Amino acid sequence: MKNLLYTVIILAIGLSVFSCNPAGEDESPVVLLGQSIQVPNAEGQVGVALEFDDSWKVTGTEGDWFYVSPLSGAAGAATLHINVQSLNPEHSERVSSFTVESGGSATKYMVIQDVTPGIDVSSMAMVGIKGGEYTFSLQGNVKYEAVPVEDWIEVSSIEYDSTLLSDGSTYSKYMTSRIHMTVASNEGNVREGSISLNGVDGVTNAVVNVTQMGRLEADYGSEFLRRSVMMRFTATWCGNCPRMNVGLMDAIENDPRHILPLSVHVWQSEGGLNYDAGEDYADYFSIDGLPAGFMNNYAEIGGTYPSAIVQNIINDLAVEAAEDLPANTMAAGSSRIEDGNIVVDLSIASKQAGEYLVSVFVLEDGMVYEQLGGSSDYVHNNVARAEMTEMWGDAVSLTANGLLEKTFSIPVPESVLDSDNLHILVMLNRKGSFTGSAQYAIYGDYGYVMDNAVSIPVNGFAVFEYE
Repeated sequence: MKNLLYTVIILAIGLSVFSCNPAGEDESPVVLLGQSIQVPNAEGQVGVALEFDDSWKVTGTEGDWFYVSPLSGAAGAATLHINVQSLNPEHSERVSSFTVESGGSATKYMVIQDVTPGIDVSSMAMVGIKGGEYTFSLQGNVKYEAVPVEDWIEVSSIEYDSTLLSDGSTYSKYMTSRIHMTVASNEGNVREGSISLNGVDGVTNAVVNVTQMGRLEADYGSEFLRRSVMMRFTATWCGNCPRMNVGLMDAIENDPRHILPLSVHVWQSEGGLNYDAGEDYADYFSIDGLPAGFMNNYAEIGGTYPSAIVQNIINDLAVEAAEDLPANTMAAGSSRIEDGNIVVDLSIASKQAGEYLVSVFVLEDGMVYEQLGGSSDYVHNNVARAEMTEMWGDAVSLTANGLLEKTFSIPVPESVLDSDNLHILVMLNRKGSFTGSAQYAIYGDYGYVMDNAVSIPVNGFAVFEYE
């Protein structure tokens, strides 16, 4: 790519950027406040004109995509060159810095490289059979027009939200956008649609695929997919808790269809992560230390095991449950946020009649907060925020080869940081006990056995699945 030469002159009010062009035409300067140097997404050089009362030197350069020259000089006028060595392939800005020391003081300059235009669509929009109002979130650096391809989808509005870069004064071009749409009800099977995103730059385009749930019918002659739930008790001050979480995540990676996680923060876990009702479960299981984990409400996993052992125990318990405790029930359905409420439309299939408890948890992902034994920017996922049912669930009577439909609704909990990161965990429990033979698992009679479970994304759906 052709190299470009840019000159940046620092004024009392900020930075003025001038570009030199071959035709010699004058261009108006762009004034930037603060010590932020904007560079184009091109290989080339930016010159920064400075005035020093004393000798100076450049220290603490961050980033391997540019270098500064010269690195030192005498008092007086000087031009520092920011030599950009590579393009930024990302849709978000590349931000690095360098520091100039002079006369006993140090000034940090942020170097911000422009973006590659693009719209990130990493998932599809999933909507329920009843239709209604839905919101789909995505990221990118280009605003767009959203045009539905099918007539059962209507886009009402688009919102954009950007954040400050680490220089504290520049708003990123990388935005979260939210498409608000209305979807008609679906009287048939699952159907597919799409929304074309036409960038206002006339170049950038993307497609959002929309899948709408159809009528649910269970195949009672097939073996229901038997999922297991690992209820992990944890806290931000627990240094050994990340170790158990690593084992849990490795187990899920090894067997993603059969294992679902539930993280319950207790005993004054910090960062707004604490789940007060979780302490009732901790008392019920007689937990006296963290970490602690329980699979399907009947098997305890010790908190002192290394991650590899935790993984093996969880995988063994999931296999054992599928083989020795095949599910009599399964759940599917959709979830949405409507008028400030989380609404879950649930269908429960049962092969044989029986009394069960339906437990519906609201979980949140993507919360960044320090974790002892982890890091200062540890990402906390699958964190319990609320229950839409009583402890252990609401009682339901299921029939043989039956299908029960129920709707649950609660206001979005005040503790939720980002409703886009919510999902629903449904567990179907029954009274009873089970003792198996998985190595290192500690079996106990806690009064309940989990028969099956399902995870449903908020503003999405899940269908019946089979082994």
